[in-house]
Amino acid sequence: MRFTIMWDFDGTIADTTDLIIESYQQTFKHFFGFEYPREKILSVFSLPMRESFIALGFEEDIIDRMLNYYRQYHESVFSSRIKAYPGAREIIEELSKEGVVQAIVTSRRRRTTYEGIQHLKIAEFIQEVVCSEDVIRTKPDPEPIEKVLERTNADKKTSFMIGDSQYDQMAAKQANIKFLGALWGPRPESLYPDKNSFLISDFKEVKNYVFCYNDKIL
Repeated sequence: MRFTIMWDFDGTIADTTDLIIESYQQTFKHFFGFEYPREKILSVFSLPMRESFIALGFEEDIIDRMLNYYRQYHESVFSSRIKAYPGAREIIEELSKEGVVQAIVTSRRRRTTYEGIQHLKIAEFIQEVVCSEDVIRTKPDPEPIEKVLERTNADKKTSFMIGDSQYDQMAAKQANIKFLGALWGPRPESLYPDKNSFLISDFKEVKNYVFCYNDKIL
């Protein structure tokens, strides 16, 4: 039996919360001279950048300039600030040794996604990467997950999405695969358990669900 795991990147493997919030705040200060409440920024986490600015109420005529500034700042400090959550690399390596096919499914752009994968030293364990440029519709649409399923010829019954946001969970549900909710992310309150969704508080629990409990939840 072959298992496939699709990992979200930010807030699941990579602890980038403070960096992302800082990048937003630098953008707001540059254009408007003030910062936004942290909780308001967290509410748009996991959305593609353009959609996040729209959700925060900004007009289309300024969003392109805000996007350019955000990306310039974010990319200039990204490699020096990104770090893995404790235990992330270890479990990804262990799963690879067990023969699990692993992919990254993220709404992040390709450049910093690949830079982050290299920086965290997990590239050799990842078979597929789907970024925002690779799809027409990002999460919560199931298209990114379905692209991985197609590329890897994966069985939905033995495939999992692991993520920290409601958008990851919604995408997994629409793709009809199981979901593991990462409670160590920035918005654990957005996740909920159901018959195909399970909440985990530690990377060690991933192997329990994939290998030990899989017969019970297929």
